[in-house]
Amino acid sequence: MIKEPLYSNKSIKHQKIDEIKINNSNTKVISYYKQYNSGQVKNIPIEIYKSDNLFKPDTIYHLITYEMLKSFPSLILIEFINPLIIFYDKITLPRSIQYFFNEFRNKYSVYNTTDFINKEDFTEITRTFDYLSIIKELNEKYKESEFKLLDKNYSQLVKDLFNNPILPVNFLSKDTIDDVEVKVGTLLLNMYDLTKGIIRIDEKRIRIFNNTKYFHLDKLNVFDIETDDEVDINTIVHGLTKPKTRVFVGTVLVCNDTLRIIPLDQRYVYDFHYYSENINYYHNKKVHCCLFGERIQIFDILGESSNFDVEINSVMKNLFIDYVQIENNNVKDTEIDKLPVKEHKVDSDRIDFREKYIFSIDPPGCTDIDDALHIDEYKEYIEVGVHIADVSEYVLPNTEIDDIARYGATTVYFNEYRIDMLPPYLSSGECSLIENKERCALSCIFKFTKEFDLISYEFFNTLIINKRNFSYEEAENIYKSGEGEISYKVGLLMKISERLKLNRTLNGALELNANNSTSSLIEEFMLLTNMKSAEFMLTHYPEYSLLRKHPKVDEVNIINIINGNNDILIDKSKEDKRNILNDFIKNSNIPVVKDLVIKSMNQAYYFCSSTEVDYRHYGIAADIFTHFTSPIRRYVDLLVHRIIKSILRGMRFTDIKYLDKENINWMNWRNRNAKNASRIINELYLLKDGSVNKNIYKGIVCTIEDSFCIVHIKELSLSGILLDKNNVKLYDEVNVVVTSNFEYYSVHRKILLKVVL
Repeated sequence: MIKEPLYSNKSIKHQKIDEIKINNSNTKVISYYKQYNSGQVKNIPIEIYKSDNLFKPDTIYHLITYEMLKSFPSLILIEFINPLIIFYDKITLPRSIQYFFNEFRNKYSVYNTTDFINKEDFTEITRTFDYLSIIKELNEKYKESEFKLLDKNYSQLVKDLFNNPILPVNFLSKDTIDDVEVKVGTLLLNMYDLTKGIIRIDEKRIRIFNNTKYFHLDKLNVFDIETDDEVDINTIVHGLTKPKTRVFVGTVLVCNDTLRIIPLDQRYVYDFHYYSENINYYHNKKVHCCLFGERIQIFDILGESSNFDVEINSVMKNLFIDYVQIENNNVKDTEIDKLPVKEHKVDSDRIDFREKYIFSIDPPGCTDIDDALHIDEYKEYIEVGVHIADVSEYVLPNTEIDDIARYGATTVYFNEYRIDMLPPYLSSGECSLIENKERCALSCIFKFTKEFDLISYEFFNTLIINKRNFSYEEAENIYKSGEGEISYKVGLLMKISERLKLNRTLNGALELNANNSTSSLIEEFMLLTNMKSAEFMLTHYPEYSLLRKHPKVDEVNIINIINGNNDILIDKSKEDKRNILNDFIKNSNIPVVKDLVIKSMNQAYYFCSSTEVDYRHYGIAADIFTHFTSPIRRYVDLLVHRIIKSILRGMRFTDIKYLDKENINWMNWRNRNAKNASRIINELYLLKDGSVNKNIYKGIVCTIEDSFCIVHIKELSLSGILLDKNNVKLYDEVNVVVTSNFEYYSVHRKILLKVVL
């Protein structure tokens, strides 16, 4: 038993890295960091936006006229022409195109002419711009750059784009629909059957069928109805709410002397055709496209389909994880300067925890270590400290490095490498809780009774040293050995984590994750810390807390999953469906039941506390939840750290702009795309060498449609399409082979399977 501590504030010193700066130029630049499992790191710069009226020297800009912009808006996305538009042209474009230009406002330069009319004088006047005079004015004013009017024959790509004009997109706002009560809904299509899907209205879900014209993620005007049955989409939808800018990657095939573009995202309702006099220029190419209504325009060619590097890049482009290698002569303008590490006196509110035995448990080879634990036993209680890397000490608001983190929003993980949210000298260096290194942390100290009930918690700014970094296997072996003080500490943490998990389960949490092991130990303490972080924030900032919500599960889908198993049937009238579901998960003999349940659940998302009333996180049965424990790899956690630190220091959190709807939606979108990119690229790696096509795998029939069924292969963590569904029933176990090869998957993004008897 050790003496009960009295934590006091005292001034201590640690090594701090100064704010990181990026060399300024007329173009703002960030970098992505590609970290390979071998340890190799590549710094990949990317230009993310251009400032108005600032032009790079030794660069040719091409002015795009109003008439060009109206029918060929995709011109602004062709990087090699360095597009330039006139401000007055931009703001007088048709409303449907305005959405597009606003969404991609960082992809082009804008010039304000000297004879520009005042805003209050705007009328539907005849355009009188003399573009040649503007070109002359620009060349005289900015002599280090060159300006030209865009030639329609500038390149094959530009020439063909001019042969494919768009048509206006028709849409209706809610205000234009008279005397009808409608709500805005988002269409989520079934990737296996595009005629079916759901329309999401806030937390409500309406299942639809008979879709023939709307696309995945379209915003629709919907007649709100109460039903659990599938409904014909045409009976409840009253047109588009606003045009959805669809920028995507597709594969070009030549069919009957016509170019056919097959989107990588299979939830487009149909393929597209494109006109060119030189069809061989596009054949078998991966292309970057814009879709307006039913018309398409190609603005970039990424390379040959089925080339592995091109396929990887295509996934990134399609999901807007847009890192690219820029020209060597621009690299000097994008290098990040690290100032020398220097001695720094920490604020007096930072507590010295360096003498405590703090340790971390992570997957083997982990270098971006976010979290570590300590446990001490006192006469009256047990103390557990959860110590999280204090990234906010190094990444300050409104700095260049903060822009990098906010733009990336999350670290993206793949089989062979990861794309870091932060540069490696932070993510795997200064911020990482590396063994035997002094680090700043934001710590939550819990007190438990000797019966493992939670008494209290408190947050502190701390200075720690991670005494030992264990792998999961090492920690498990130490725990099972039962020998020594470390084994006792891990065992005590294990017992507390089991109590925490039991309490959550009794409260209705779904048991979908790790079993009783050291990974479950870490998970339980991270969940507890996240819940208490949310509670602490909301107590002090009820209107500006950044939270995470998991909407109530779609009970219709869950009931269908369980009722598909003949052993258990759920009565729809019963209230306690969650506990029935947990019993089913525990007792079912279906190996993939957890995977099926997860797929049927609604996605969790971030939101600001002032925008919603119900905060509950359904999956973990928490009244309130956020993300706090991974600030190295998630920008949300970094923001939560800043909010909590402002509370600890008795200051008001002033950077409210980070909590506006646009920023939070951006983080939700980036997180979803990161998960999708990981899944698709891991499937590309799986099919790359063809070995997966030579083996027989056990699969479970998890969905049966009219003309096919879906089989889940747990060993490969993927689902595929079985076209021959004769003599198979839901949840049958079948032996299958993967018939899709790499070339087929590169075009169609489908895993086809065949039953082997």
